[in-house]
Amino acid sequence: MTVYQGYALKLSNGNYTGLSLANEIQEILNATIPDLAFTCSYGIATGKISIKAGVDKEFKVFSNFQVSSIDPSLSDPWKGWRDNNDYVITVDVSNLNSINEVLRNTSGIFDGTWAPGMDPLDTEFTSEFLDLLNVHNIYIHSSTLGLAPWPSYDKQRSILTTSVFSPISKHGKVPWWMPNPMQKLPLDEVISAAASILQDKTMP
Repeated sequence: MTVYQGYALKLSNGNYTGLSLANEIQEILNATIPDLAFTCSYGIATGKISIKAGVDKEFKVFSNFQVSSIDPSLSDPWKGWRDNNDYVITVDVSNLNSINEVLRNTSGIFDGTWAPGMDPLDTEFTSEFLDLLNVHNIYIHSSTLGLAPWPSYDKQRSILTTSVFSPISKHGKVPWWMPNPMQKLPLDEVISAAASILQDKTMP
């Protein structure tokens, strides 16, 4: 008889690329379920992650819908959930906090409740294009430095000004004849903070 043991595994906190995410998934899977001998890879050209089990091994990556559709009272051959330390746990289906959104895994959309045998097990899982966003942070923290000298270019446009007239927005969102909305901001602070970041730099 096939036994269905569920695992709800936690990834380490951190920022991931497609490659580092694949490595993290493989490491955690094999640390928790070594008998399945998982290999996980990231395709740079496709933007997808593939998870493969060892020879003659099968598994299934549940979608959020499938996890939510499991009857908590379900018994053999379903063995419930375990964590990274192989401890029995209860999964809060109202707060899955799942990586499925990143993997775009929406498999198993159907009515009713899931039960072992409804879907065949897999030897390989391939995600859709990963939903990974680049995040860049700039911290404005200083108000003591002055502006560095910037050369003037023909097509250079003003986006910060203390004039009562509206600045020329490169996005064209503020007509020149409207009052300057930046008059409501502490411009001296903004300009000084920008200067502290861009000191000795020139305008592009």
